[in-house]
Amino acid sequence: MKKIVVSLSLLIGFALTALSADDLDKGVEAYQNNDFKSASTFFKKACDGGDAKGCQNLGLLYLEG
Repeated sequence: MKKIVVSLSLLIGFALTALSADDLDKGVEAYQNNDFKSASTFFKKACDGGDAKGCQNLGLLYLEG
């Protein structure tokens, strides 16, 4: 039973990471197009999904104002 729970947790974690990577890419694209509001939304989604780069980019947006 313990192996099943661990396996399911890993699968869910990988799925969330894939989704957050997509949000990170969309955020970078929005940032490059000077759409900072959309960029912050995508970076926040990536950060909430556990993507450290999403958190870093969101923090830099906050720092830059």
